Amino acid sequence: MEDKKVFNLSNAIKYEQSDGKDRVFISYQSNSFEFVLKLSDYLESNGVKTWYAPRNIKFGSMWPAKLCEAIKNCKVLLLLYTQEADRSKHVMREVQLADDFMKPILWLKLDNSNPSKTLKYFLSLIQSLEWDGDKDRIFSLLLKILQKDKIDVSFLSSIKDVNTRNSTKDIAVNQWSKGIYAFPDANQAGECVARVYFAMAKENPDSTLLLPTGRSAKSVFYGMIRVANEYDGCPFGDAHIMNDTETFGVAPTHATSRIKTINDYLINPLNGMGKGPSEDRLNYFYGIDADDIDTDEKARMTLEKYPPSAYGISVSPFCEIIGYDIGSHDESIVNDGPQLIKVNDETKDYIDRKQKSNSIYTVGMGTALKSKLLMVLAFDKEKCSAIERLLKEDIDANAPITLLRKHPNAFLILTNDIVEKIGIEKYAVMDLSPEEAAKCILR
Repeated sequence: MEDKKVFNLSNAIKYEQSDGKDRVFISYQSNSFEFVLKLSDYLESNGVKTWYAPRNIKFGSMWPAKLCEAIKNCKVLLLLYTQEADRSKHVMREVQLADDFMKPILWLKLDNSNPSKTLKYFLSLIQSLEWDGDKDRIFSLLLKILQKDKIDVSFLSSIKDVNTRNSTKDIAVNQWSKGIYAFPDANQAGECVARVYFAMAKENPDSTLLLPTGRSAKSVFYGMIRVANEYDGCPFGDAHIMNDTETFGVAPTHATSRIKTINDYLINPLNGMGKGPSEDRLNYFYGIDADDIDTDEKARMTLEKYPPSAYGISVSPFCEIIGYDIGSHDESIVNDGPQLIKVNDETKDYIDRKQKSNSIYTVGMGTALKSKLLMVLAFDKEKCSAIERLLKEDIDANAPITLLRKHPNAFLILTNDIVEKIGIEKYAVMDLSPEEAAKCILR
């Protein structure tokens, strides 16, 4: 039923021709109209301007044009999610427009249903605020967010239990990672990572792609081979390629060489398909120096000229990372670049017990943290403790894996069994295809 408060003459004059500038655009389905009135009244009485149809659209105006203009000019889109809203084509268009205009999207769940795959594509990176009947609490939480000059969508993901939350795990999950994507198996997880790499190569041709060399690497390489034919020419384009670690003192054809793994499982198969990168794009660490320039210095020069754009870092079950052992570090390692470092017996066992060297070349923690996009990879349950430590413990250089939380654009790519064992299902997106998830990561 039409509300006189919205459609009386004075109200129409007050709001007509509003372009939505710096307002909160409220997206909703008509069944939630009474809720919109109450929420809008509350926000505006506290200094937060809102925009919603039909109130802000002048009689006789073209609705699509006015809606598009309002979303383009708004401060944030606030979606009042219900099962009916999920089915609404109008709501879907509004959310899609907000995404196209790169506007922050917040969503309040008013019922217990979950978004369909189509709408979830746009909402997957944002934890919902759920309606629990406590109007004063929910409205005040929304006001706290919407009063800010710059809307931080990551904040919404941590306010559901803001008054009672004490878990450091929740803090880490909500305030650090850009998103957690989980898949039924390593093959699908690897394909998602592969698609992100190829998209980043196309977007950043004058960059370096840092390839993983841990246990997750083969799954990523298999994924790259499977989807390579979807791309014209070499899917790596003109980007440069570097291995993240290499055993010191072995030839690149040795069984324990990380370069051999990359060549055998990725480069050679791509070459066989006519999709391989040119030799001058392969900037490997070499375990045996064949040039008069040191291996780590060559790597530094490459990374300086072609900064890292994408890095899929394979997590070790032992909680060390890219060769950094547990303990005996200080914060200075966040600035480390390519170098030769010593590894202990535990780390060595993860690398390869057969190799005799106790040293490894690594791109360095600082290089990892400087990459434009970081993907933390864990595809088997042996890595549960490492992921839990990453999420739960305070940032500490003596637990190098926790330093990854300093990266501003990091995603966790996991398998469902890891997510379920750690108990972080409510934070993870678990029902997207590899292609859909890759698009979400790249948004």
